[in-house]
Amino acid sequence: DHANDPTRRLVALDAALRLSPNDPAARLGRAESLLKLNRPKEAEDAFQKLASQEPAARAAVAALRLNEQMALPAAERRWEALDV
Repeated sequence: DHANDPTRRLVALDAALRLSPNDPAARLGRAESLLKLNRPKEAEDAFQKLASQEPAARAAVAALRLNEQMALPAAERRWEALDV
């Protein structure tokens, strides 16, 4: 079942995107799968490309950036990185 296996889901979504590269649901699903596979930088890039079209993608970018900043020592945090 693709829905429960993020690797298989990613493969299926990549195949769908080859047929319909601008499908927002497939692009969002791909970004979510990347995140579940612990590939946050790739996921952020994928969400960022959708942020102007999908509010959920914009929220995901903000959450990823917040988590990234919170992992840094307080003196190194750059809050402007949260601007989406």
